[in-house]
Amino acid sequence: MEPIFHLQKEFWDYADLKEEAKVLKNEALVFETSKAIIRAVPMSSRSPALKKLYGEFLKTYPYNFGEISMSYMYINKGEVYPYHVDNVASTAVSNLKPVQCTINILVSGEDNEVEFEGLGKYKYKACVFNTSHMHRITPQSDRTIVRISFRESSYEDVVRKIQDTINT
Repeated sequence: MEPIFHLQKEFWDYADLKEEAKVLKNEALVFETSKAIIRAVPMSSRSPALKKLYGEFLKTYPYNFGEISMSYMYINKGEVYPYHVDNVASTAVSNLKPVQCTINILVSGEDNEVEFEGLGKYKYKACVFNTSHMHRITPQSDRTIVRISFRESSYEDVVRKIQDTINT
């Protein structure tokens, strides 16, 4: 199975997300690990576009995915994110369950590729992303994503549920 599954059906307002992400960037939580700097703004009362996206996601895909969290994530040009997986709990970053997979929606940095170990490089605008497969990125421009993080559903399960919706 490919490590990304491209989303064809847009259930988000790209312009609203892009503007909100830009406004909130200076408020990002910053976590420095031994491998990278992680910048994120979790969904809150200050992110109505993210809240709207969450509601639209639930309408579009009315399944039980278990625990989900949403955030904007920022990677600056030239920062190195070496090979890693996201399904290993990091108490330095979060006390939430580890991320099994995500839906990533790019709001800036579309020209950057993500490399999956042993599988090659991929570009996407919006996709289900297998964060349990070793991957890395070294952005050539600033990159901002909206990230829907699934903490109890596997990549295969999320893709299957989305495909079921497409096929009905």
